[in-house]
Amino acid sequence: MSALASRARALPRVESLFTGTTGVVLLVGALTLVSLYMRTRALGASLWMDEGLSIGIASQPFFDIPGVLRQDGNPPLYYMALHLWMEVFGTGPADTQGLSVAISLLAVPGGLWAGWTLFGKRAGLICAALGAFNPFLTVYAQETRMYSLMVVLSLLLSATFLHIFVFRRRSYLPLMVVLLAAILYTHSWGIFVTAGTLVTLGLVLVWSDERRDLLKDGLIGYGLAFVLYIPWLPTLLYQTANTGAPWLNSPRLGAPVQIAKGLLGGGTVTVALVLAAGSGLAAILTRKVADERERRAVLTALSIGVATLAVAWLFSQVSPAWTTRYLGVALGPIFLLASVGLARAGNLGLVALVIVLVIWAVPKTSNLENKSNAADLANAVANDMRPGDLVVTLQPEQHPLIH
Repeated sequence: MSALASRARALPRVESLFTGTTGVVLLVGALTLVSLYMRTRALGASLWMDEGLSIGIASQPFFDIPGVLRQDGNPPLYYMALHLWMEVFGTGPADTQGLSVAISLLAVPGGLWAGWTLFGKRAGLICAALGAFNPFLTVYAQETRMYSLMVVLSLLLSATFLHIFVFRRRSYLPLMVVLLAAILYTHSWGIFVTAGTLVTLGLVLVWSDERRDLLKDGLIGYGLAFVLYIPWLPTLLYQTANTGAPWLNSPRLGAPVQIAKGLLGGGTVTVALVLAAGSGLAAILTRKVADERERRAVLTALSIGVATLAVAWLFSQVSPAWTTRYLGVALGPIFLLASVGLARAGNLGLVALVIVLVIWAVPKTSNLENKSNAADLANAVANDMRPGDLVVTLQPEQHPLIH
């Protein structure tokens, strides 16, 4: 065992502060409340074009939404959930963004479960904190879009994959089927996540002595998820042929910088995580056979993230589909790697965690408060307009937002 790992075990254990159920519940509750405060600072301040589309699509009759999406390019799960949400809470900016806030808060208990059940209580507590403060989630919690849902599903799916194919807990197979189908029905990048996990499954099969059983579980899990996805395939094929993102450019070699800035909040946080969590991960990867499953779990989580982004990057060289807000699907494996790395890095990991959380806690609301000038225009002409007046916008996608 490395010297770093020996020192880490001799250090006071931060999780000892939360030995009982009450302590853990109080911590999760506190993290959730702090996260709620951070993620409602600019709630309802502004909407932009895509949020208007979300509200417009979700305003259609419930069972008409899948058909409407033939012209949009996305699957229906988020829009159908938003439809039900609006029935209860309303259709205003803050009302509809509230769904994203509620979903983003699930990253706290979800992170606790994922980290704890895979790597222990300390990793679970750290993962919950990362889910509570992460700036990508904070931004997209205040948008009427599906990106916070993508992050939460990515985290839960990555953890479930490790449970099944590394730790061999087959009872998680039904959960994997549901999560895999859910992410496919949430955003088109769910296809890249599926491809990334399939690539990773191939790697797991290479180093495992249980290939037959692993292959059987893979066929069951992915096969049942595909059966659930079959009803959407005709619409997907139509969308592929008739919709797209012509405003996007193919990603270049600067993608890692974009990922660090967009998902982690910039270079300082990225360096802190790479150095501190990286030292903990290095300790895991250099251990002996006694820790082989944890070592394989780290490599598997790393493969899920890298393979997902690599497939998306390569696809986008042919048909551009790469933009910062789609990259949230990589946060699931990133959270898992960061939490176990920081947990195994001792005091260095705790110091780095504090630095990261402090930086992430600094409010950055200016962009959220000025997403579009549509509300300003509406206010400017409000006194001059009457019912029945014709409003013209030259961009069709802006119609729901202008309405």
